[in-house]
Amino acid sequence: MKTILSFLLIGVLGIGYSNAQAVMSRKTVTTKVVPLKYKDQTDTLYLPQIADRLPQLQKALSEKELLNGETLQDVINEYTECGCGITSLQYEVTCLYSDLISIKLTYETMGAYPSTNQRWLTLNPNTGKAIPLSKIITARGLQFIKAEYKKILLNRISKDRKAYAGDADYVAVLPKLMSSVNKLSLNSPQVKYLVTKKGILLSSETILPHVAESFEPDRNVLFGYNQLMKFKYLDAKGVLGKH
Repeated sequence: MKTILSFLLIGVLGIGYSNAQAVMSRKTVTTKVVPLKYKDQTDTLYLPQIADRLPQLQKALSEKELLNGETLQDVINEYTECGCGITSLQYEVTCLYSDLISIKLTYETMGAYPSTNQRWLTLNPNTGKAIPLSKIITARGLQFIKAEYKKILLNRISKDRKAYAGDADYVAVLPKLMSSVNKLSLNSPQVKYLVTKKGILLSSETILPHVAESFEPDRNVLFGYNQLMKFKYLDAKGVLGKH
């Protein structure tokens, strides 16, 4: 747990690394900058490039994986033709250890309407495979996080319900919002998390269509290390416990 404490207290490059972690990050992940141009419109893709010493992570974060099955040239061609498709990609490495990397990918796309979405990945750099939250948090901690996450989201929905009182459009989507939270499972592909300098950041995918997305509650909830360590929810034998 010593490294976790330093992770909390030491901020380098804005992502909470110790000096050693910052060096590891620079040696592990570099950035490929791809400019896009359509008429007078310009945008940029910032693609994470993984060091050759981690071939499985390279595969997991290959250009085709990052670009939703498209090749980089396909994305460039689509943008050149209509200024549409993937118009922007940025990333942030929120945590990096020899056996764990958390990375946030932020996409902007243009189709019938502009859209922004994020992919959160927490992977084993050596295998390229996803690390389930159960490898970090104890069974008792998972029960707490699930209950607390639902409680916080339902409270946010309750506040929105008062704010949108009398709005027929909100009333129409409210049952769907409530159902999405009540049926939530931490094992669902709709649930995602990042390891950050402050704690475990948990979120879930939005479920409303574009025309109603303003009714979505904030789905991000941070579970701080102080809280997780106080109640021994961090698994001492898990991935973070090793540090």
